[in-house]
Amino acid sequence: MKFKKILSVMLIVFVFSLGCGFTSCFGKTTHINYNNTPTNKTPNIYSSTEETSISTIAEDYMGAIATVYLTKNSSSSPVSFGSGIAVADGGFLVTNYHVVSSYVNNPDTYKIKLQMMLEISEGENELATEVPAKLLWYDANLDLAVLRSEQNFQTIVPMVDRWIEPSSKLRIAEKIWTLGTPAEIELFGSYSEGTISSLFKRVCGTSVDNTLYVHSYMIQHNASISSGNSGGGLFDVFGNLVGLNTCGSSSGSGKSVNDLYYAIPIYPVTLILDKIIEQELDVNPLTNYKAASLGITAFHDKYYQDYSTDYSFDETGVFVSKITANSNGALAGLEVGSVLTGISDAQTAFMKIECVYDYIYALLSYDVGDTVTLYFSNNGTPLTKEIVLE
Repeated sequence: MKFKKILSVMLIVFVFSLGCGFTSCFGKTTHINYNNTPTNKTPNIYSSTEETSISTIAEDYMGAIATVYLTKNSSSSPVSFGSGIAVADGGFLVTNYHVVSSYVNNPDTYKIKLQMMLEISEGENELATEVPAKLLWYDANLDLAVLRSEQNFQTIVPMVDRWIEPSSKLRIAEKIWTLGTPAEIELFGSYSEGTISSLFKRVCGTSVDNTLYVHSYMIQHNASISSGNSGGGLFDVFGNLVGLNTCGSSSGSGKSVNDLYYAIPIYPVTLILDKIIEQELDVNPLTNYKAASLGITAFHDKYYQDYSTDYSFDETGVFVSKITANSNGALAGLEVGSVLTGISDAQTAFMKIECVYDYIYALLSYDVGDTVTLYFSNNGTPLTKEIVLE
């Protein structure tokens, strides 16, 4: 949505947001009355033993993709857009946070709508626009968001953690492919393919409303994508959703840059999607799902840090660079400079924190209200503190 400000990181590349701003309208609009009650639809999983071509999978997944766009309340004309992909029956889809950030910051000004493929009669599909969608959860630091469409999707896709799960990790040169809406709204359902270029410490910077979010350990690939692909699916050859396309590189540095694109791993959503859906389908939900938090900003090495500071950290654990006053983390004794090394509770084994992804994984595995023990050090002194997550 917002174009990312130029940020020089790692390979001295310049990253840009893949949202897209425009002023033209869509054309024909279809409104369909549809009972959107979840039907326990099974994701379309194509195993490695099946002789299923990517063409077959991609054609099937056209019923799972969406263009996610914003309009102002005073007008039906789209002002910006990105992409999204359905991951659960009942209209649940995922996208990037920056695709809907303007709505998050100005909910009284904008509406979220979708362009998606709907079945209007048996065997007949039509590209419908102006389908309303609701924001259920987002995390600006992870650049992830979960929405719910008022229309159900024809197809849902399986998500697989191929980032942390050791038995099925992504590999260099592995073939991948994408679906999304690049550059122009008329290009809905565009396919591209390529390979994994790198899985090592790639950094993408997102500037949203003058706030810089730095994402480390991105999936680097060379499948051609462009503005508008943000939030669109990155798939392996078996049809598993492994990431969301988030940013690409331009030649603003004066150096020639080609085929440098990055995706956010999907594993955080795999951890909490069931909780988000359960909260949304509650007869009388009090609020949307909220992830547990310590009220800190942390990084694990010099590549993942707050770029307004000049910290250098190469120890095991995560370094606390910011902390919210009166947060439960602050009350537990965490402070700027603390090193967090583990979390445990009475039901689960000790979760060792060696990097920021261990920290994210641990927190998303818990819920607000859980009692946990933090393991950390202040000025080299080991400490433990039991707290209730907020």
